[in-house]
Amino acid sequence: MSKISALRDIYFPDIGIEFTELRLRYIEYIQWLLGLQGARLTSGGNVEMMQPHIVTFNNVYQPFSAALAPFRAKVIASARARGGL
Repeated sequence: MSKISALRDIYFPDIGIEFTELRLRYIEYIQWLLGLQGARLTSGGNVEMMQPHIVTFNNVYQPFSAALAPFRAKVIASARARGGL
């Protein structure tokens, strides 16, 4: 995410709102992944015990995926406007 931030600052400074939303959703996604690791460690790898955490995946991934689409579209539009694509 830091590389994306650096590239945004240099090449796409007008993509602030989309980047902020993507970053927030990314942080939630990483927190979920860390929680999954914790669930795996406390359950001893028992998938049935991890199931309550696993079923929340769509609750975290869908907003991340939804935030990625407008960010990607804005980057492409910005690059095209600059003659880069």
